[in-house]
Amino acid sequence: MNTNILEKLKKIKSASSPSQLEKYFSLLFGRYIRLITFFVILLSVGYCVYLWHATIYKPQWSDSQTKAYIKDKGRGVTFNEKGFEYDVAAAAARVAESQKDLGNLTDIFRLNQAVNPVNTSATVPNASTSNSSSSDIPSATF
Repeated sequence: MNTNILEKLKKIKSASSPSQLEKYFSLLFGRYIRLITFFVILLSVGYCVYLWHATIYKPQWSDSQTKAYIKDKGRGVTFNEKGFEYDVAAAAARVAESQKDLGNLTDIFRLNQAVNPVNTSATVPNASTSNSSSSDIPSATF
């Protein structure tokens, strides 16, 4: 098998045109493309596992960096009281703004009519028995 591959390599070196080069390349790697792909993926996964293992179990910090991290970690979170008071005041202002009376606004969706209909005693006329005129249809006012 090794001699077969060496012969193919010699043919590739002696190729004169690109089409012959493609032909010899496909002869050399055509059968083994799945195997080559498998090994490339296996090597990539292995390298990623190596990097993961190296960063988790073999950290590259010096003692001074480790001590500085531990010292900084122990400080905790500082409370910004001024910023907190500003946020509380802004929230209170938004609540006051939302509870402010808006005045007499036009009801463009006629929500008040839906809740309190104008004529509750009116019945819907049957289209087959009654001739409804345009006066029966409520007009829209804007």
